[in-house]
Amino acid sequence: MRENPYLHNNEIPLRFLTLLIVFFIIISTLFLINYSYSQQENPVVLPQPAMGEPLPGLTQEQVDQFEKGKKAFSTVLEGTGPIFNESRCIRCHTNPVGGALNEFEVESSVKRFGRRDGMNFDPLKDKGGSVLQRLGSCPDGGNELREVIPAEANVVAPRISIMTFGTGLIEAIPEQDILAHVNQPGTGGMANMVNVLEDPNGPLRVGRFGWKAQHATLLSFTADALNNEQGVTNELLPLEPQPNRPPGPSPCDDGVPDPDDKPNDQGQTSLKLIRDFMRFLAPPPQTPKSGMRGEKIFQDVGCVKCHMPSYTTGENLDIPALSKKQVKAYSDFLVHDMGEPDENGLGGDGIVLGQAGPREMRTAPLWGLTAHFGLMHNNIGPNPEFSSPLPLRDIDIQAFEKTVIAGHNRPGSEAQVSAANFMQLSQNQKQDLLAFFRSLGRREFDFIFAVQAGEITLEDYRAIYDCFRSPHQNILPDDPCGIADIDQDGILGLVDAQSFVNAVKISCGCLNEDTSCLYFCQDKPDWLKDCQHDGKDDIVQILQEGLEDANKDTIPDECKYEINLINTYTFVNRCDGKLQFSTTVASDNLPKDAQIEFFYSFKGPGQGTPFGDAFYIDLLEPQSYGVMSLFQYSWGVRDGKIEIPPGATQFSFQAGILNGGTNSKKSLVHIVDIKWPEPLPPSKFIRGNANKSATNQNDTVDLSDAIFILNWLFVNGSKPDCRDSADVNDDGRLDISDAIYLLRHLFVDPQKVIPSPFPGYGVDPTPDNLGCWEENFC
Repeated sequence: MRENPYLHNNEIPLRFLTLLIVFFIIISTLFLINYSYSQQENPVVLPQPAMGEPLPGLTQEQVDQFEKGKKAFSTVLEGTGPIFNESRCIRCHTNPVGGALNEFEVESSVKRFGRRDGMNFDPLKDKGGSVLQRLGSCPDGGNELREVIPAEANVVAPRISIMTFGTGLIEAIPEQDILAHVNQPGTGGMANMVNVLEDPNGPLRVGRFGWKAQHATLLSFTADALNNEQGVTNELLPLEPQPNRPPGPSPCDDGVPDPDDKPNDQGQTSLKLIRDFMRFLAPPPQTPKSGMRGEKIFQDVGCVKCHMPSYTTGENLDIPALSKKQVKAYSDFLVHDMGEPDENGLGGDGIVLGQAGPREMRTAPLWGLTAHFGLMHNNIGPNPEFSSPLPLRDIDIQAFEKTVIAGHNRPGSEAQVSAANFMQLSQNQKQDLLAFFRSLGRREFDFIFAVQAGEITLEDYRAIYDCFRSPHQNILPDDPCGIADIDQDGILGLVDAQSFVNAVKISCGCLNEDTSCLYFCQDKPDWLKDCQHDGKDDIVQILQEGLEDANKDTIPDECKYEINLINTYTFVNRCDGKLQFSTTVASDNLPKDAQIEFFYSFKGPGQGTPFGDAFYIDLLEPQSYGVMSLFQYSWGVRDGKIEIPPGATQFSFQAGILNGGTNSKKSLVHIVDIKWPEPLPPSKFIRGNANKSATNQNDTVDLSDAIFILNWLFVNGSKPDCRDSADVNDDGRLDISDAIYLLRHLFVDPQKVIPSPFPGYGVDPTPDNLGCWEENFC
């Protein structure tokens, strides 16, 4: 046989190598297809965090710090006053926690004042400037302190509170990246280089927080706000603000030794906790994330020269959640000349802070824009009197032009060219641009945000249902249904349906706690159901698999169960003259957690009106899952359930599934005529014979009866079939005194006679509410 030279040389033939490569490619492709299919089978797509939620990727320790800071942010801190603007951070920075003003808080906007002479500015610090504290307190009982605008001031600038969402990301932008955009052609722009309070003698830093970019760090920003807005002295600003005088001691102090902000038991100050809360706040969502026509128009008219779409944070080994992250804030964080302010305060504000002059304002970040009520730095309104602030989602083009565009179009403003470009747009283009602005801060799936922004409601689900039922291919970001295309692939599919469920779970606080979702989602108890017990969310099956939900209540029509009451209505005569009623409930394929509610009423002779009307709810354990599930109900006064009043002639009742959906079908109303039997003679018993029952026919009163009573009272033992027999001392009550009375009779004092009937059978001579109800006592 001829020797194979390739094998001899330990080399693989080219043809064999080619086949091996092809085989590997096929196997890899099959694996990837299978992996892709498995990913589609179980998509895990989390929506963007809503405003007020923490950054994704925080450690548990950082989340705990976030929650502690959130509490401090919402709390009245010790030492507030003697003058202040608000007693809690949340009063100015709300929506829902940490953001902008809302319609109930517009009066909380801050005012700055000073005296301006040309480009020179005096903040009037000796008169309490430049922040006006409008409230006062006087703990020692003197007159309340209030600050007023001094007569010397000729500049008064209202300020809306800045948004605190995503501020940790803004702080993490490298300084050199911001400085790279200084003095760009056509826009100018400069960095406000400032000292930081935590290092006042250190190098100047790039300011980025505040309407003048007057703070470079969140710690400085927080310390300044605590001191000037709440009157809380802290480690960085230890002097109390005083009304129309320099900070320092006052005849009316807040009663707390300075600094007011002292470390807690863990050594943490409110200053640091609030700083960490804001640092860990997630940025506002943007929905759709990209691709809207208005964003392209925003770029074309030149707005992005100042409102830069994004930065990237630097590397942060201590907080990876802030490391190398995109910051889509739409701001360059520089200050720009906005021109002289007009009579409505549009333009610059006339205030000087750091290197930012009277006409210069920081480029306002636009993310979360829809959360603001009012526009521009002075919270200006859109109506002819420039009052009544409205959220951006409710503002039309005309209102936008006379506030935002007019404010950018002041003489000398660096934004004049962009403002002029905007005015040249067609009405459709302007509407597209406004639609883009409305996406900034909009939650995913929040269709009806014009009515109730930020919350996912049943109306949002109904809009999503219509989107999935209509042709849902080639969906663009500007299409109404684009808000449901979370992965922005142009198709409404499984990923989008599952993402909606995840959004609901997150809003309920139970993304990873499905078993307790109903507890956290009391207002949406049927949203996260699996009525078919197949491991799939009902909403996903409705949206993606086409299950019908005709009334759009999140429950598949096939899961709206119908209750039947089998016609076996039984009234059992009792020895006490009362009636017991029983019937049987049946339904096809009841859910495992079926909770049945019964409605009932009684009618008297010739009255035609109910004696009473009520309902009874119970959680049932079905005997089987499938075609028929049977339940047995019995009512009687002994169990404290339904008492049929004497003289009632009819008993009407109805049953339904309480947690089977808002439209679960109830049974027909059943009306049963009541025929009262002749009263039975009173029951006979032996007092003290507590353990007498159908299975224990012993008529002897002995130690076992005392043990039976004690076991029933304290060890959850069996109930006495005849409670009168256990009332040994005949006081009409069942308690430990009955067992003691019996033991004394048996072992201490046989002369202590047990009341009648004893020692033989007889009728109870004492009226009470106990009685014997079992047949063997009748």
